Amino acid sequence: ASRRFIASFFLLALYRRCVLQDNTCPAAFWLERASALAATVHSASKRPVAVDILSPCLPTGDFDARPGVFVRVRSQVAPELNRTIGFAPHPFTTVRTTMSLTLLKWAAVGLADCEFVVVMDLDTDPMSPHFQPSGVQVAEDFLAVFRHMRELGARLGSMHDHSSPINAALLIVRPEMDIYWEGVQLLARGNTSFNVTHGWDLLGRPRAVVPAADRAWEFRRLRAKGYDAVLNRALPQFLDFDLWSFVGADLDQGFFYHMFRVTREWPFGVDLDRLEPVRRGPLLIRALRVLWRRVCGQQAPPQWEGRYRLVHWQGKPFASR
Repeated sequence: ASRRFIASFFLLALYRRCVLQDNTCPAAFWLERASALAATVHSASKRPVAVDILSPCLPTGDFDARPGVFVRVRSQVAPELNRTIGFAPHPFTTVRTTMSLTLLKWAAVGLADCEFVVVMDLDTDPMSPHFQPSGVQVAEDFLAVFRHMRELGARLGSMHDHSSPINAALLIVRPEMDIYWEGVQLLARGNTSFNVTHGWDLLGRPRAVVPAADRAWEFRRLRAKGYDAVLNRALPQFLDFDLWSFVGADLDQGFFYHMFRVTREWPFGVDLDRLEPVRRGPLLIRALRVLWRRVCGQQAPPQWEGRYRLVHWQGKPFASR
């Protein structure tokens, strides 16, 4: 069935009180920037675009922000998902922290009227002014990713970071209600269904359950041969340790990884930096390309996630304030 919106730009900002940065409300700033990008995506695709924001500090309701852009502001997620937060795991501390709220990003998977959902953290700027001043170019980037994900049948597009195989600051999801309810059911028993040795749903140790085609295995081979030094970038090590101990393993990053890339294989979950064109070749070749650029004095193009992260907003929206 046809989806009403080609995409939603989605923000979960359920912090305890409004956190002003330089006399600016970050949530209001993000909403304005996301609406501007949504208008550009609408102009390029000729399809309506949604902006969904979950925040207690903005007036709730639905309204037309710009032609072809529909904004939906809510103060909380759906009841069935909201109830699960009381069962969030907390393996690294003796008490459950407000970081557990990141698990509520799962609401994006339930936006059934959207073909794609771009999930972003509050410390991101949808229009990425530092690297791409042209809104048209940013919109074309997203539309190209949407096209590639359609062709592959991918349900999640993401980027890794120094520790985690998925950095949840920027996710592109294709909503699916069957997967949404599967996730809700797992989150509802999360306090007894996660530990550092066996991960989510107590599925097993990483080396036993991570599919062979997952990129995490390439990272391990790179590290074993010392090529991570050539890349000059830290790579996830959880397969080396054979533990679910990477940053956010018990939170959004580990949960999305479990649902889209551990229990399901490539191309269900794909890496954003490998979509244009789709590349599955040896990472050694890419490492050599990086080295060659350095020898020639060329600057590498910015990583997808890195382009959108705002370095001057270091505070997380889920911090206890």
